[in-house]
Amino acid sequence: MGVRENIIRLRKLTGVTQEELGRIAGVSRSAVSLWEIGDSEPRMGSVQSIADHFHIRKANIIEDGGMDNVLMSASGSLYEKIESDVISPDERHLLDLFRACNQTGREYIIQLAETTSGMFPRE
Repeated sequence: MGVRENIIRLRKLTGVTQEELGRIAGVSRSAVSLWEIGDSEPRMGSVQSIADHFHIRKANIIEDGGMDNVLMSASGSLYEKIESDVISPDERHLLDLFRACNQTGREYIIQLAETTSGMFPRE
């Protein structure tokens, strides 16, 4: 899945129109249409604007398969599901939940972890 497919998937996942994505990226609706039919690709400034707006990585937009693990949370924010074997299943679950939160939820989780980390020493 390349840039073209990633942009199509991003729009379908978020429910934004080509016109809305154009406003986010600082381009016209027709530019977004050209991206989606594969006649052109977005400039890095537009990619960065889109990534910043949706709180995803630029790689999610430009790399093959970049949107494969991007999901929509119940709160309406995007997050990337972790597929690594480097972390435990509990850590993976916690990270998935954290990424599904909005900024306020993330700040709360960090505050809770910092407050309780000394209360439960590692075994």
